[in-house]
Amino acid sequence: MDLLLTPVLTGGCPTLAEMAGLGPESDSIGQLVRFTVPFNMSGQPALVLPVGLSDAALPVAVQLVARRFEEPLLLRAGQLVERRTSGFCRHPPL
Repeated sequence: MDLLLTPVLTGGCPTLAEMAGLGPESDSIGQLVRFTVPFNMSGQPALVLPVGLSDAALPVAVQLVARRFEEPLLLRAGQLVERRTSGFCRHPPL
């Protein structure tokens, strides 16, 4: 395996109002970091990239994970994802 592509969240991106209601003891916190914590804990390089907007105009992102010390590969792949998606250029309506 050279790279692993994973989701960032189990569902859609939470709104600010939903985030404000989360406390440190909330099970929802665990759901928010479910796919990112394993790589933070293992020390593997990971990169989260916006790839677009959901139907509700909320950000959608993916996570790329590489082997240890493969940061150059990870950054090149991230740059390729950015070029192939328009997600990083789009902004939700305010």
